[in-house]
Amino acid sequence: MATREEQVAMNRQELEKMCVQIQSECPLAKQVRYSCTNYYPNVCFIVVDALAPQDYPHGISDNSVFLMFRIDFEEKNFECVRSGHIYLSEKDKRDNPKGVRRGLKKMRKSKIKDNATTAHKMATYFNEVMEKVVEYTGSYPYKQGVEK
Repeated sequence: MATREEQVAMNRQELEKMCVQIQSECPLAKQVRYSCTNYYPNVCFIVVDALAPQDYPHGISDNSVFLMFRIDFEEKNFECVRSGHIYLSEKDKRDNPKGVRRGLKKMRKSKIKDNATTAHKMATYFNEVMEKVVEYTGSYPYKQGVEK
């Protein structure tokens, strides 16, 4: 059985590959980063960020426009657990009331088949959400827009 450090090292290799794939599939993503700890090595996070660090409001990364995905390598599933300052128009919320919560379309917990498929699903979800965000806000750096 692998030690915690070995598990983290293996997971980091997989996460790096996934981040490269997500970055290549998401033209609006300025950075894709991951985190993994020794405390619970099977649970890792990938953050797909639509703002460059110099454009963070007040220099705080939590004020950015991002999606955070939680990946559990032990249970073989992933989900979108958090978003940052993603605004959708009231029209989008009215058109799809069950699909929007706090400005973010819902993503159901999904099973991991392989890492490439998982990265593709994350990238597709990010692109769908950002398409709506750009439609509502106009363009980078994605300020809250005005419904027309």
